[in-house]
Amino acid sequence: MEQSLMDKLTILADSAKYDVACTSSGASRAAGAGGVGSCYAPGCCHAFTADGRCVSLLKVLMTNCCSFDCSYCVNRKSNDVPRATFTPRELAELTIEFYRRNYIEGLFLSSAVLVNPDYTTERMLAVLRLLRGEYRFGGYIHAKAIPGTSPELLEQLGFLADRLSVNIELPSERSLNLLAPDKGRHSIFRPMKQIAVEGAANREEVALYRRAPRFAPAGQSTQMIVGASPETDYHILQLTEGLYNKYHLKRVFYSAYIPVTEDTRLPALDTKPPLLREHRLYQADWLLRFYEFKAEELLDRDNLNFNPYLDPNVQLGGAALRAVPVDVNRAPFEMLLRVPGIGPNERPAHLARPQTGRAGAGRAQADGRGAQAGAVFHHLPGLCGGAPGPRQRRAGAHHPGTHRPQRIQRRGGAAEHVQPARRGSAGGAGRAAPHSPENGAGGGSAMSGQSPVSPARKLHDADVVYLYDGSFEGFLCCVFESFAQHELPFAVWTPERETATLYPVKEIPTDRAKARRVFASFRARLGEETESLVTRDFLSGWEDKELRLIRFLHLAFALGPGTVKRRGHPEVAPLYQMKQSLDWEVDKFQGFVRFQEHDGMLGAVIHPKNYILPLLRGHFCGRFPEENFLIYDAVHQAVLLYQNHKAQLMELTEPLTLPPPDEREQQFQDLWKQFYKTLEIRARHNEKGRMTHCPKRFWADMTEMKEELE
Repeated sequence: MEQSLMDKLTILADSAKYDVACTSSGASRAAGAGGVGSCYAPGCCHAFTADGRCVSLLKVLMTNCCSFDCSYCVNRKSNDVPRATFTPRELAELTIEFYRRNYIEGLFLSSAVLVNPDYTTERMLAVLRLLRGEYRFGGYIHAKAIPGTSPELLEQLGFLADRLSVNIELPSERSLNLLAPDKGRHSIFRPMKQIAVEGAANREEVALYRRAPRFAPAGQSTQMIVGASPETDYHILQLTEGLYNKYHLKRVFYSAYIPVTEDTRLPALDTKPPLLREHRLYQADWLLRFYEFKAEELLDRDNLNFNPYLDPNVQLGGAALRAVPVDVNRAPFEMLLRVPGIGPNERPAHLARPQTGRAGAGRAQADGRGAQAGAVFHHLPGLCGGAPGPRQRRAGAHHPGTHRPQRIQRRGGAAEHVQPARRGSAGGAGRAAPHSPENGAGGGSAMSGQSPVSPARKLHDADVVYLYDGSFEGFLCCVFESFAQHELPFAVWTPERETATLYPVKEIPTDRAKARRVFASFRARLGEETESLVTRDFLSGWEDKELRLIRFLHLAFALGPGTVKRRGHPEVAPLYQMKQSLDWEVDKFQGFVRFQEHDGMLGAVIHPKNYILPLLRGHFCGRFPEENFLIYDAVHQAVLLYQNHKAQLMELTEPLTLPPPDEREQQFQDLWKQFYKTLEIRARHNEKGRMTHCPKRFWADMTEMKEELE
């Protein structure tokens, strides 16, 4: 009887779910001309199963028909389980269609040994050639190298995949011979060595010839099963350290053994997986990779296993505290890593690497995902091209609507110099008035970029409410008015947030000339980092964001460009809180957006707290350069439309309803939901972990989660 695609996916996803797949890709690549898909080095998490694990890749086997008889494997030839095999075309099309709907980040391709290793590898190569060649797929691909594969086929696999892995599975030759008699030590380490050698040679070639094809640019990894054999943690760490040093692996993954077959050589079926032991090994692995510890420093022959209830960092930290004090100004970096509280990213000043690039670029320039400071401004309303219409704004336009009006309580008064009188809460800003008699914060000189002069009068609290149109240009005009009048308004409202008040309302008209003047002063007087932070925070959904930004700008113009680095200051800290909220939501929606296809157009609905469409544009336009798609923000009534290689942001007059899925679209949605359910490992159930990484507010827009809300 011929199996359906649904049957094959269910069987082969279930057979592959015990393989550990990395959430980060380790490779960066833009979508090629006429192709689809890109690589982002940190990777994107697209879903989280009920066991708390990230689902970022289509993790399946090419086939589970195996000629090997590894006792720990559910797919061993002596085990009576349903068998299935994908054709190369089926698997390639499934990968592309899942990727187009933003279900996955890429493909994790493994396989049981069908006939022999070379025959199996040739079928895997057929899939990758279809993806990279015919479909021009630029997404991430992780391929499992079959032990015993010929060097020629392994080389071809490396030039098509981003990462290769050869699973050791069992950490000793004795256990390997006992539990996996068809595998040999040399059949595993030989391809590891080949990948390491060819990878090093390829990096040298790429350094000489930029267009040279890349061999496994994301490196190689391996996996070890923990708990199926009697090896100690000390033995496992010794092997891990040797693998890192000899074969330059990117990661060693540890998988707590879950009994799936009954065998006298293995733990009983009712044995619980050693999840805590697995966790301690990962913590120790982190110390090996990033803190330059040696295996002998973590365990020794007198202490062969970690205490499952004690973090290895705690034990090491106590030992470090008892050691001779370290001079942080003179000690080498390797010694400083032993000090509790100092990490690899916290390099002291005397060991800091010299900074490159323009002065003042700061964090905004270092963050590859963040928009460049100058580009942000040109993507905001009315600052590129003609003025926006009453119900339509250009790319990056901010729609401030749907904020629930709140009664604003006045707190504090004017402060002397640059110290705030009182600190406001996150939801309602306090009224601090930064002022410096030496530097001044007057509107005229600050906005023009000229040398500051002492202000004619001090900055004061004004019993007035600013009312502007909600655009970024309008906000800049509010900033101009505040500096020109030397006043901090009681509140800054948009028409959507306007409510009854006893204070006089001052309407601030939008003046493009004033807006450009103000924005030019940001870079000239405050630097690119401040410019980027202000423009990004304007997209925040905080109720009082405008007032907080204005207060910060008064402080920044009084103190200079370094103000933005004073993260603990009560006028600066809220800006980074807004940025953190924005960045977190952008990162989540890059994975959680779910597209549906309707007549060649991909459509998605999202419900963000912040106005993030301008920040999502670059990500999705880069991934789908040849697709037509729209993302509808139902909270802010705005649409990101990408059509005919052009993107624009529009504000809608009424809610948008996407049509119901047709038969073909429903088929792929059902396939994805089945894959998601199949991938769960019940023995590792961790509902709290899933809720942490994927809060319920996202579920209503996610194909695989809607049923759980019903």
